[in-house]
Amino acid sequence: MNKDYTIKNIKQYIDLIEQIKDNNKKSGNNADLLFRGQRVDKPLLPKLARLELKRSMANMEKLMLDEFKRDSLPLTEFKPENNWAASLKNTGVLYQTMYLVGTAMNLAPCALGNGNAELFSKAVGTDYFEESSIGEFMLGTI
Repeated sequence: MNKDYTIKNIKQYIDLIEQIKDNNKKSGNNADLLFRGQRVDKPLLPKLARLELKRSMANMEKLMLDEFKRDSLPLTEFKPENNWAASLKNTGVLYQTMYLVGTAMNLAPCALGNGNAELFSKAVGTDYFEESSIGEFMLGTI
């Protein structure tokens, strides 16, 4: 029998899981709970491990690694413009994480469209030309 629950925070989630496990043990069921939407008790495997391959898994992994090395070689050579691009991409990843976590916590995340890198450098005591800010983000309550 499935039952719907409303969870508002991590503590409620952990308490519910412990309550369900305790109820199961009292009824003689000592099995672990199934997560990730599984309807049956099967091992959790990545998609690659579930595919029917024409070659051995070790051979497939070696081929994939070789292809990755070949394809990523141009990206690993140092170019000044790549350094800046990587910094911006890393900032974007951090922004995305802050938006996801902030929203999940019912907070108000917001990337700022402009900032003052010179003022920031003075505030934290760094050299503007050696270590400057490239993104500003604000996190508040709703």
